[in-house]
Amino acid sequence: MAAGTVLPDNRLPARLAGLLETFAERPSDAIPHAAGSWGQAKGSSRFLATPRGQPAAWPQGLPSATARQGVDQTTVLVVQAPTARPRT
Repeated sequence: MAAGTVLPDNRLPARLAGLLETFAERPSDAIPHAAGSWGQAKGSSRFLATPRGQPAAWPQGLPSATARQGVDQTTVLVVQAPTARPRT
């Protein structure tokens, strides 16, 4: 996913890839615990706090990365979760 994400600095996709891997390994942990060290936690927090690292840019790489992973699979399950409640 990070490889296909367009960010304004060439170093940021690598930082994003590291964050995603860390958070995937420890999804229920807070950033300081998931990061494993004070320095990594500080770097993660700085990345997420700057406009250059905002999650709005992340989905650019997700569809292409997901499609590449599913190309050689016999069966691909797709889960869709609603992002908003239906109006009543």
